[in-house]
Formats: sequence, C-alpha cells, structure tokens
Amino acid sequence: MHRSGQRAHRDVKSTQGRRQRSAEIRRTQRFNDRRERRAAFDALASKQGMLILGILLALALASGSVYFVVHKASSRASVAISNPTELYTPQACADNAVQSSIETSSTTSGDPVTFTIKLTNTSESHPCWIDTGWGNLNVHVTSGSQTIADTKQCQVGTESRLLLLDRSMGTTVKVEWNGGVGTGCIPASENPADDGTYVAQLQFSDNAAPTATTSFVLK
Repeated sequence: MHRSGQRAHRDVKSTQGRRQRSAEIRRTQRFNDRRERRAAFDALASKQGMLILGILLALALASGSVYFVVHKASSRASVAISNPTELYTPQACADNAVQSSIETSSTTSGDPVTFTIKLTNTSESHPCWIDTGWGNLNVHVTSGSQTIADTKQCQVGTESRLLLLDRSMGTTVKVEWNGGVGTGCIPASENPADDGTYVAQLQFSDNAAPTATTSFVLK
C-alpha cells in the first residue's frame, strides 16, 4: 500500500509537470504569435503611411498646377474684360510698339536698288495703322558722311499709304532707289553711284516705327 501510494504521488507530480510545461509552451507560442503579428502590422502601417504620403504629395502638386493654370487664365480673362474694346480699336502705330528692319542685296553700280522693309506690330493690346507712303517713309542712303540720296524725293507711288497691322502681326514693304546720286531724285543715267559700300537708313517722319539700318555694296 505504501509503495502504491508513492507511485500514485509521482504520477500526479509528473502529470502536473507536463501540464505546466505545455502551458509554458503555449504561452511562449502566443507571445511569439503576437510579436509576429505586431511586426507584420507595423510593416503594413509603414507601407500604407508611405502610400498615403505619396498620394498627398501628388495631390499637392496637382493642386499647384491647377492653381497656376487657373490663375493665368483668370489673369488673361481679367485683362480682356477690363479693356474689351481696346483689343479691337486701331490706334496710330508708335515706335515703342513696332519692330522694324531693312534689307537689300549687293548690286551693280548704276542699277536700281530695292530695299525690303519689314514692320511688325508687337502690341498685344490693340491693332495699329502706319503710313508707308513716300510722304512719311524715307530711305536715306549715305556713303561715309556724304548723303547720296533720299528715296522720298523721287515720290514713287502714293504720298500716303495707310496699312493696318493687327496685334502681333507684320507686313513687308518694298522701296526702290534709282541708283543716282544727288538732291532731287537724280537719275542714275546722269550721275550714277560709284562702286563702294553704302548705308541705308529707314526713317518715318511721324516716328511710327524706329529707324533701322543696313549696309550694302555696289560694284
């Protein structure tokens, strides 16, 4: 009886020990499971945070672009609304709103010289008119300090010729010098220009466009 009781006591203690170890293993597993789930959750939260940050950044950039476009459109609209008639009412051209140039090519002494004149209305607010008749437009030809000719003295074409230049638009005008030297439209047959380098200067009596110059050679 005594031995039998001892065995029973040992069995009970062994059973209790196994239960305790099993409980300890389960607690350890639960702890590890919770730690792994926590790590996974933190990783997911980090990815979501980066994604949300990226979305917010994209929205901020898009909002900035939309604001810029809307602001520019609004600014243009306000200009058009504040001056609705100015955009269509022609005015006299002025040298601060007109771009001018003059060109020609080398030719033979005594032959006529054709000058190509380009005029551009640089204004974005209104059209303008400019007089390109010989009474207002002149090409002054010089050689050194000597005046060779003024095309307006030959009075070719009409005295007044108004051209309308729309906003940011241009035109081309051609003016001819007969190749003669002297005051009062001397023909080349009487006094032709010598070989050499000459300078032509574009002039407007009413200052409707800025002066422009070009050099050319007769030979």
